[in-house]
Amino acid sequence: MGITSDKSVESTRKACGLRLGEMIEAIIGDSHLKEMYEAQEKYPHDTEGMSAGQSALKAGIISDDTKTALLIAQAAERILQLADKTSHFIENVEAINKSVDAKVAAAKEAKENEIIKALKLKDKRTFIQKAFGLYSAPGLTPEHRREINSVAKDTQLQAQADLGRVSLLNNPTFQHLGSEGDHDILKAAQTTNLVAQMYMNNEVDCRFEVKLFPAEQGVSSAGDTFVDGLRKESAKFYNDAALLMTKEGHLDAADAMRTVAKDIAQKVDNANTPTPTELLTRMLRDEKQAVDIGNIELSMWSATAAICPRHGFEPEQQSKLGDMMALADNARKSLLSIAVDKDTATHQSVRTMKPIQLKNGA
Repeated sequence: MGITSDKSVESTRKACGLRLGEMIEAIIGDSHLKEMYEAQEKYPHDTEGMSAGQSALKAGIISDDTKTALLIAQAAERILQLADKTSHFIENVEAINKSVDAKVAAAKEAKENEIIKALKLKDKRTFIQKAFGLYSAPGLTPEHRREINSVAKDTQLQAQADLGRVSLLNNPTFQHLGSEGDHDILKAAQTTNLVAQMYMNNEVDCRFEVKLFPAEQGVSSAGDTFVDGLRKESAKFYNDAALLMTKEGHLDAADAMRTVAKDIAQKVDNANTPTPTELLTRMLRDEKQAVDIGNIELSMWSATAAICPRHGFEPEQQSKLGDMMALADNARKSLLSIAVDKDTATHQSVRTMKPIQLKNGA
């Protein structure tokens, strides 16, 4: 049984936050793909190495447009989650900073105590000396110090990841961004998801990596004025997914997604909030300024060294990502032109072929 139109917003959002294979069961109500994966040793080898979406298409479990709709809804939910996380971080940054500092200090002290105990050294530091790092325990070598600092760095990086920051270098979530053959709205949705992740990363970086560049230029905060723009775009993508689901005959799922879109739109206070494209422009402009200032100062000390933008914040991203986000407007006009008589549409399976038969009579 798939998702129904009377499902709550929370339940629909939870379903759209799943991986594609799980979404098919939660939203469409078809468990064939799950059964195929649970019987891996029995199903035909011609689906090996395929993604969940490719396997579902080959098995005739979903149509191409249904797959597209689910991926758009998935991107919409990820955009919304990132907007909420970024907003929470900005609003509570002072308390978060103190919490992270406390975790890092505790990790450093625990590692130092571990080394002291292993070396059987006598720690003569007073409480004040320990608290302010005024005196190193006797017998600790530079190598020990590097170990302690490494633990502190790892603790901080983990704290940043827990807040929502992810590395954009070879990230599998964005690996197939803008793939040839993808629907233009899907390209725009997944690109907006990437921009939302860049926003989250930027706000975390500007608090924890303030000296990435010389002259303490650091990473500049974009502020919280862009959060509602991401929420509004998320609502649009949820509605786009609903239109495609309606076209494919999944009316209950379409109603549920449309309800989420309305719920998001009602909660956005700022009608004139900046768009995700403006957010991208702001972040890349600030990044370029920081890099340029850093390199001017660095050139006074070295003729060969240079500072580069953070991965994902290169200047060429402006046209690449901006162009893909712009695809949504024309694609929406085309989508809206598809005439679907919702009152006479019937619920029917979109399976176009018999499901793959498991071997050994399974």
